Amino acid sequence: MVKYHFQGLNDNKVKENREKYGSNTLPPVEVESFFSKLMENFQDPLIHILCVALVITVILSFVGYAEWFEGVGIASAVFLATFVSTYSEYKNENSFQELQEKASRVKCNVFRNGSHISEVYGFDVVVGDFVLLQAGDKIPADGRLVAGELHVNQSTLNGEPHLEKKIVAPENYEPTTRNDFLDHYLCFRGTVVEDGEGVLLVSAVGSSTLYGELAIELSKADERESPLQIKLSNLADGISTIGYIGAGFIVISFLFKQFVMDNNYNWAEISAYISQYPVVLKDIVNSITLAIIIIVVAVPEGLPMMIAIVLSLNMRKLLKAKVLVRKLLGIETAGSLDILFVDKTGTLTKGKFIPRTFISGSAHTYKGFDQIPKELSNNNNNNNNNNNNNNNNNNNNNNNNNNNNNNNNNNNNNNNNNNNNNNNNNNNNNNNNNNNNNKVLSFTVRESTSSVIGDDGQIVGGNASDKALLQFLDKESLLADYQVTVEKEILFHSERKYSAALIKVPLSGGPTGKAPKGIVTCSHKINEKFVEITCLKGAPEIVLNRCTSHFNEDGHIEPIPDSVGLTNSINSLSEQGIRVIAVAVSREPLVETETLPNSLILVGIVGVYDEIREESRSSIQTARSAGIQVVMITGDKKETAIAVAHQIGLISPGEESQPGVVLTSFELQNLSDNKLANMLPHLRVVSRALPSDKVRFVNVAQSLHKVVGMTGDGVNDSAALKHADVGFAMGSGSEVSKEAADIVILDDNFASITQAVLYGRTIYKSIQKFIVFQSTINVASTLIVFLGPFMGFDFPLTLIQLLWVNLVMDTLAALAFGGEPALTRYMQEKPIKRDQSIITSRMWGSILGGGPFISAMSILFLTNDYVEAFFTRNGEPYQPAFLTAFFAFFIFLSVINAFNVRTSRLNLFDHLFDNKGFIFVVFFIFFVQIVFTYIGGKVLRTVGLTSSEWALVVAMSFSVIPFDLIRKFALNLFLFKSKKNINKTD
Repeated sequence: MVKYHFQGLNDNKVKENREKYGSNTLPPVEVESFFSKLMENFQDPLIHILCVALVITVILSFVGYAEWFEGVGIASAVFLATFVSTYSEYKNENSFQELQEKASRVKCNVFRNGSHISEVYGFDVVVGDFVLLQAGDKIPADGRLVAGELHVNQSTLNGEPHLEKKIVAPENYEPTTRNDFLDHYLCFRGTVVEDGEGVLLVSAVGSSTLYGELAIELSKADERESPLQIKLSNLADGISTIGYIGAGFIVISFLFKQFVMDNNYNWAEISAYISQYPVVLKDIVNSITLAIIIIVVAVPEGLPMMIAIVLSLNMRKLLKAKVLVRKLLGIETAGSLDILFVDKTGTLTKGKFIPRTFISGSAHTYKGFDQIPKELSNNNNNNNNNNNNNNNNNNNNNNNNNNNNNNNNNNNNNNNNNNNNNNNNNNNNNNNNNNNNNKVLSFTVRESTSSVIGDDGQIVGGNASDKALLQFLDKESLLADYQVTVEKEILFHSERKYSAALIKVPLSGGPTGKAPKGIVTCSHKINEKFVEITCLKGAPEIVLNRCTSHFNEDGHIEPIPDSVGLTNSINSLSEQGIRVIAVAVSREPLVETETLPNSLILVGIVGVYDEIREESRSSIQTARSAGIQVVMITGDKKETAIAVAHQIGLISPGEESQPGVVLTSFELQNLSDNKLANMLPHLRVVSRALPSDKVRFVNVAQSLHKVVGMTGDGVNDSAALKHADVGFAMGSGSEVSKEAADIVILDDNFASITQAVLYGRTIYKSIQKFIVFQSTINVASTLIVFLGPFMGFDFPLTLIQLLWVNLVMDTLAALAFGGEPALTRYMQEKPIKRDQSIITSRMWGSILGGGPFISAMSILFLTNDYVEAFFTRNGEPYQPAFLTAFFAFFIFLSVINAFNVRTSRLNLFDHLFDNKGFIFVVFFIFFVQIVFTYIGGKVLRTVGLTSSEWALVVAMSFSVIPFDLIRKFALNLFLFKSKKNINKTD
């Protein structure tokens, strides 16, 4: 039966309607404009102080008490702190949003070009389209239902969690208002079908829909801060506090030098200095400006946004790995997973069921549909044929007896004749039966499916089991049309574990002939024209309990002869990892949605195999090596679940017999939360699971302070996905599950989930590297500027030079470390704990080792007479060249230290060339620094250097590498000894 017949729009009509009524696109989501972000950044009190200092410096430069480029330096600080950071943030936000929108486009099934069903993107839907809707679909446009029945979740529009029933609208129905959510005939864009199926006639698209009008409110960005963002913000606050304190000491040290040291500690000279008000004002402004610049350098204003930069750079890599990050929280937390509950079907397996085996009610097993007796697959009116054959046999026996009374020869002749007659009769009967094409199994499978069969035999929608069962049928059987009507339908639900349909069958037949007589025989007669029969399929333990009889190999309906043998045959299939589906019919109609008929007739058991993904076994081992406890959840029988768990290496042979390793949903219901919490560390497999079980697992695991991951693809999984720390929705799953999830696995593959974990850990480590690099420069630059005045240098690093340092350590460093490769060794580490500090002891060692070393080398460079004597012009020491060299030395020293920061190993070339962006940024900084020395002039306080001077600067800059290698070696040696002692203690 072709379920729905609708003449869809042709291509020309689609184009015409799109031009007439508009496209199904919404206005772009309003994001904060560049100018708004800029104005917001200008509200920073530091920027206000810098602006005041700029005005004062400009005035002083006009009266000759300040150089013009000092004002340029302050203006550059303002520009860097506002325009550059605003542009970076704005660009990354837009890039991230574009990638998400592109990867999360919704597809839907639409009747086009006749009754052909086409899969199109939601934005291609136009007014007048007939859209096929099934459970889990997001409704793409506003319209009215013209076929079927739906239960729709409209919470995205009205905030109400309960479902609204939608039924077919009467002809010429005109709603009184277009925004009545309680209207049973209207469906609205953005709402989700949770149960049922039907066809929607689109009446409004795009901004004309109710959802379109509410788009601005509905699409507001999630302002929730993730744990990592909170950690970064807290870290930034701590560093800022230190920066403010350091800035205060810098002001004091600078003014102390200007007021006291430069006046030789002589009160008379100090008084004379104070009397020069413009000079004093200039020095005060300089000290405050210098302090603010230090704060700009020291305060990691780019730290909270670092994650956005890193994630933006990794977004395309993640998409190539078939991972779509919907919420920042997800990918951050994925690296910290302690326990992961994963669906078997479609994630650990391919989700493509292949029919392999058929078991009859008499427990006979057939390998393939072709081996099933024709009397069972094509019910050949055996009841009528047997009656005729019995009558013929009786007559033949009578004739034989009469002939025996006469003579043996005649008797033999009569027997021969009778045998010939019987053979002829049987042949005629078989021919008639084959012509009737009575297919009980085909009829039952086809008419109880939730899939939609197109006029060309195209199978659309439905779950994987439905599609698998339809693969039994040839095209002729698939397209058989007896003009039946589905009176009532119960779609498959993971809690019900069965689906059923009440079919009204006309005795007169349809385009392909009369209905199978086997179906008519076991149907309930309504009147002289119609009969009713219930067709259903589901879990054997649900269906078999109500089966009182079965179709035997001869096509007779008789009691099930050996229920124990049948159960053993089913279990034997399950133990091979094969899913079993019972198919049955009943004379009784469907009365209540949740109640099956009491008396069922078993057609047979179909075994379908879902092939294990090749990469599942290795991915399971990868996850376990990463310290993640993997728990497989399935709706299959316990035996099937255990067999699959063995095949993928989740449990070893015999492990299933240990307490708490394998649980069924029934056993779970008999456990208290405390008992379940105690058993959870041992749990590996859950069979016959219900959606409510998933939510319970999440709650219990979180009560143990575990970071919980949950996979799901159905409507009923959305609650568990939302409650989990990281929800993984499947790309082929329902739209409601994707909306509830943090991450969408586009290829439904468990291997992609492990990739998400790997990238989560990689991003976390990239941020840690950035923190170490930035904090090291913070420590070094603050110490240098603070100690500089005491060594006779007012500005060891000028204001503009410090701004270049700030650019190096913020934006450029983010780009350098943002492209770090995802290394498989990260999956050998234990999960990052929820409350673990972002700065580890190893990081502190790098910061407190590298920062003071760079500042010490810088001070040595400034105070060493031999170094200063190297920079001469005409045989005399030349301070401009010396200070230029120091500026370059500090930048080179800091940048070369990035090689130490990016790996904790002694091999600095470890995967170096996998991050080409890092190499590019380093060479870019070197190039710009060299160019600055020749074109900077008074603005940057630089002059050109000779080749020998450059050689000295570069050679001294590389001193940071042997120092850090020694530090790492000592640290690794210390940690090794510590771990060894701990292990001995344990």
